[in-house]
Amino acid sequence: MTSPQKAKGNAWERKVADHLTELYGEKFIRVPHSGAYIGGSNAGRKEFLHEGQIRSFKGDIIPGQSFPRFNAECKSYADFPFHQVLQGSCRQLDVWLDQLMEVADIGDLTSYS
Repeated sequence: MTSPQKAKGNAWERKVADHLTELYGEKFIRVPHSGAYIGGSNAGRKEFLHEGQIRSFKGDIIPGQSFPRFNAECKSYADFPFHQVLQGSCRQLDVWLDQLMEVADIGDLTSYS
């Protein structure tokens, strides 16, 4: 059974993918069962996957064909401490950006929504 938080995150990922599809005119989709398949302690998996597989597991969104170096990480939070960003330091944002950059390769375009 999916937790309410996971369902909310999944819905946000679908919404972002749909928006990108509409914006760019090609299909973006949510990564099924997304969640650090090649990030963190699973980084070694990249050695055994081909380029298309790696591309599919880099973030929360599988990009359209014209965006082979696009990585996206989606977070859905009702309350975010924007004041910390304006003050120059936001620990939560740093953690999320580290998560995105952990799977990025040189030359990748990363996005955060």
